[in-house]
Amino acid sequence: MYRQMKEHDKAIMAVGETLAINVLNAQAYYMQGLIYLDQGLTQKGCEALRKAVIYDLKGEERADAIQKAKEICEMELD
Repeated sequence: MYRQMKEHDKAIMAVGETLAINVLNAQAYYMQGLIYLDQGLTQKGCEALRKAVIYDLKGEERADAIQKAKEICEMELD
């Protein structure tokens, strides 16, 4: 929700709270990656997307993370 409203600081805080509870939360890493990419923080965004895929992100979000990793980050993930 914060990401959609362009409130990146609040969005990062919310994701951080989620990751403090569960550091293996693939969905949280995916959101973190999108937020960082929105902010132009490509390296941080790419690393977060990589973690999302590694921690078994599912469905359309996984496909999106892999596509962004390939196009933006020049990473091959699967």
